[in-house]
Amino acid sequence: CASMHTCANDLKVLNGSNGQDLGSDPEKLKREFYAAYKDDVTMQGVDAFVCSHPAAMCELFAPFNKPRIVFATTRFEMARCFTDANPEGCAHNPTKWRAWLEHLKGMAASPRDLVLANNEYDAQYMA
Repeated sequence: CASMHTCANDLKVLNGSNGQDLGSDPEKLKREFYAAYKDDVTMQGVDAFVCSHPAAMCELFAPFNKPRIVFATTRFEMARCFTDANPEGCAHNPTKWRAWLEHLKGMAASPRDLVLANNEYDAQYMA
């Protein structure tokens, strides 16, 4: 977004350092995100949230009680195992990865949410 000058500049909670991996305290950030946007007119008009890169961003939208569509385009583990700023992988801290997998299982079981992958390999990887 920097090269095209399309980066958001009016975000209330997320920023360049916590936007991908939800920071050091993801549960706190999720609560702050919901508190900041629950009464937002634009958010109230949303019919569904679509999350693709990183797919794990859909965790932020759970409290809004709207359908979520996860479309894992590539690197399904992005934002929980590694980010651009922290490329160390899941072995360093698997806690966020396990939480995301549990969250995704719940979404896959929900009739309201939809979980998709762009190829058979990733579909099996996410299963």
